[in-house]
Amino acid sequence: MRVLEEEESKIQGHKERELSSLVKWSQASGAMWLHMLLSSGFNDEHSFPFTQLRAHLGATEWASRGMEFDNPKELEEFAAQKVKEMDMYEEALEEIEKRKTLVDTGNMTKEMFIANHEQPTMKGSL
Repeated sequence: MRVLEEEESKIQGHKERELSSLVKWSQASGAMWLHMLLSSGFNDEHSFPFTQLRAHLGATEWASRGMEFDNPKELEEFAAQKVKEMDMYEEALEEIEKRKTLVDTGNMTKEMFIANHEQPTMKGSL
C-alpha cells in the first residue's frame, strides 16, 4: 500500500489518489476477497481468498450466510441442469466439428457452413 501511495504521489495532477483509495476500501470492506473468489472460480473454501473472506466476515456471519445456501434439493437440480447443458453443448460441438470436416475436405463451402450454423440455446444457463 505504501509503495502504491508513493507512486501515486509522483504522478502530476493525481492528488485524489483514486487507486490507493479504492484498494483501501476494498481491503476494509472485504470486497477484494470476494472479487478474487469470483475471478478464480470458487475453487474451495480452504483456499486463501475464502479464508480471508471468512476471517473478514467472522465465523458467525460466515455460518449464517452458509445456511442460506444449504438446500440439497436445489443443488441436485442445479447440477442435473448443468449436466444436461454440458451434454447439449457436446452434441452441438460434435455436429459443428463434423461440418467443419466437410469444409476442410472441400465438401462444403465456408458460406454454407456459416449459413447452416445455428447457435444452440441453453435455457437457464448461467
